[in-house]
Amino acid sequence: MRRLFDSPATARRERACRSRAGARLAATLVALAATLFACSTPAPKPVKKPSVLILVLDAVRGDRMGFAGYRRPTTPVLDALAKEGVWFADAFAAATWTKPSVAALFSGRFPSELGLLDASFSSGTAARLDPRFPLLAESFGSAGWASFAVVNQVHVSRPNGFARGFMPFLHFAGKGAGFLNGKLLETIDQLGASPFFAYVHFLDTHWPYDPVPEKLRREFGEGRFATPPPRGLEAVLAWKQKSLDKAAIEALESRYDAEIRGVDERLGELFAELRRRGRWDDTLVIVTADHGEGFDEHGALMHGYLPYVEVSRVPLLFHPPAGAGWTPGRRDTPVSLIDLAPTLLDFAGLPPIPEARGRSLLGLLARDRAAENFVLTQSEGGWAVRSRDRTLLVRNEGRGEMFDRLADPGEKRPLAGDSTARFVDLEGQLRRFHAQLVRVAGAGRERQLTADEIEKLRSLGYL
Repeated sequence: MRRLFDSPATARRERACRSRAGARLAATLVALAATLFACSTPAPKPVKKPSVLILVLDAVRGDRMGFAGYRRPTTPVLDALAKEGVWFADAFAAATWTKPSVAALFSGRFPSELGLLDASFSSGTAARLDPRFPLLAESFGSAGWASFAVVNQVHVSRPNGFARGFMPFLHFAGKGAGFLNGKLLETIDQLGASPFFAYVHFLDTHWPYDPVPEKLRREFGEGRFATPPPRGLEAVLAWKQKSLDKAAIEALESRYDAEIRGVDERLGELFAELRRRGRWDDTLVIVTADHGEGFDEHGALMHGYLPYVEVSRVPLLFHPPAGAGWTPGRRDTPVSLIDLAPTLLDFAGLPPIPEARGRSLLGLLARDRAAENFVLTQSEGGWAVRSRDRTLLVRNEGRGEMFDRLADPGEKRPLAGDSTARFVDLEGQLRRFHAQLVRVAGAGRERQLTADEIEKLRSLGYL
């Protein structure tokens, strides 16, 4: 593979400098992302304060939505919602695992700045979201919205710094989408007619994709549900080495698809209850995911690895409140979840988060006007920058891969370094801005994990 950033250092020195190279690479990609187009075309906004509901489906790929053309009936509820709202066919998370991705979503900063890219928990510690970074919930809460969260995600927790701005912050480990819906509706009922800003994080679709309801087992191929995937990272790796063949991958995907369908059904119940309560027409609903999921496309399962498309692209669907004036339908411009905070603040007429890196998508939401754009996804081992038709993925040590997204949407066939001139602009910007951004000093300071957290991480395949 081609090396994009040749260094005269020896191999030993290069290994010692990997962390500094990662920081320099962060500078390059953030500066590149700073060239994003401005989606600030004036758009109609509701007269009254809209409520905002962010629904995050854990580990759900953007290509598994029925409205995106997936072959299985995974999302009939969301398919109907997409016909009424706006959905982005080329949306990407800021990171390939939950903590840095959600932190970027709520702060408008890239994960590298937040110090949250390290996905290793073997030392019994974990990085936390630094309180110096303002968050989206704080902006809405201070402006008069009732801001609250209902989550089931070990990474998105009060000890990890995610409760800031949410009152209350309700965390329910081990609970499914139906339970979380009930807590969400209880909280909304207590507010009366007051506008709210709410975040719900569903874990149902996370590895090991269990339990699957009996009726969904039948619909998605009952024979593929006989043996559940293992829990614990060592068990997963041993199982992968011994048993992962085409049939096993198909079985995993069947379980995964069935879980997506199960959450889709719970979303249908939630939307019906919001309508019954008279809260649907005054609420902006956003459905997205924190990252995607891998099924051995690049030799890995689950997520958290290099930012190939299967773990980077996510669904992003907006259903506006009445009177928003948006033209429904698909948008093809590449966008990032780091743009969500600026978009929501712009929509609500609130000031932007200071030093946020994202851009408002309000102009794109109002009307379809496809534009070129570059989006960035980061991981612990390397980062990827994408345009509509190209991907440039660079590992921390400088080794790069280039992909033609139109001819190779799965990013499985790296192009030769001299095969096309279409990557010269990306490489030039990477070289030009290579050393401009460094991690904010002290960001991501580690905290000790509790025994319950360690056990939960093990059950989800992180340990």
